[in-house]
Amino acid sequence: MGKVISVLATVVFAAGCAPKLTNDCEDAHGVDAQIWYGDSSIKVTHKIKVKQEEAIILKLHPQQNPPSGTNYDDLEIKLIGEKFKDKWLNKTLKASDDSSKKIICVMMQKEGEYKYIVKVPGVGEIDPRVEVIKL
Repeated sequence: MGKVISVLATVVFAAGCAPKLTNDCEDAHGVDAQIWYGDSSIKVTHKIKVKQEEAIILKLHPQQNPPSGTNYDDLEIKLIGEKFKDKWLNKTLKASDDSSKKIICVMMQKEGEYKYIVKVPGVGEIDPRVEVIKL
C-alpha cells in the first residue's frame, strides 16, 4: 500500500511540474497583420517581424457595399502555411465572427522566415511572410 501511495504522489507531483504545452497568448502583445479584400482585390501587410514571445494580430478589412453585392464580412478567409514548418500559421476566420480569435501565437517557433497563403474565396490568394526574431 505504501508503494501505491508513493507512486501516486510522484505522478501528481510530476504532473504539476510538467511544462505547459498549450500556445495560449490571448493577452499577448504583438504585431498587426492587415488584410484588405474585396472585388478583385487582396492586399496584405507583406512581411512582418514578430518576436518569439509575441503574437500576430490579424486585422480583417472586407470591402463594404461592393459593386458585386458580395458580403465579404461573411467569407471564410484561410491562412495556410506553405510548408510543414509553416503550418502553425494555419487559421480560418471571418470578419463578421466576433467570437473567433483573430490572433496567432508565435511562442515556441524558431527564429526565421515563415511563408503562408491568404485565400479569399472568389477573389484569389496572396503569399505574405512572417519573420520570427529573437527577443
